[in-house]
Amino acid sequence: GQTVLAKPLDPTRLELRLLNGKPMTERVDTSRGWLVLPFPDDVLHTRVLGIPSLLFAVVFLLTPWAVLALASVSGTFDDRANSALLQGFFVIVMTAVAVASGLVEVVKRRRSGSSLTPLQQRLHDFSKTLKSRNPHPK
Repeated sequence: GQTVLAKPLDPTRLELRLLNGKPMTERVDTSRGWLVLPFPDDVLHTRVLGIPSLLFAVVFLLTPWAVLALASVSGTFDDRANSALLQGFFVIVMTAVAVASGLVEVVKRRRSGSSLTPLQQRLHDFSKTLKSRNPHPK
């Protein structure tokens, strides 16, 4: 296979481009299947809430540590009794968030892998319609 760039045109169509950004001159048709980006391209070319996923991950993972560092510098942890307890709490919360985000990603990938492509969904809907109109074909 050939490695190309894909730009979404609408929910069911992609515009394929060569790696240098120029449009492909060959015609490419497909009737089924999935387009799966290999790692690390899947991270570099996907978005979370409209933000590039790599940037989202960096901000998401670094923000709690930045809050912990700022709290430490500002004197929040000056009382030694509360310091260890609060720092431990921050570490537990950050670890829990990291584990939870990993589990969410695993579940999301499994769901998207088991769902139907738009073409498969249309074929399934057509089959149901056909069966309802002619339940006992001859």
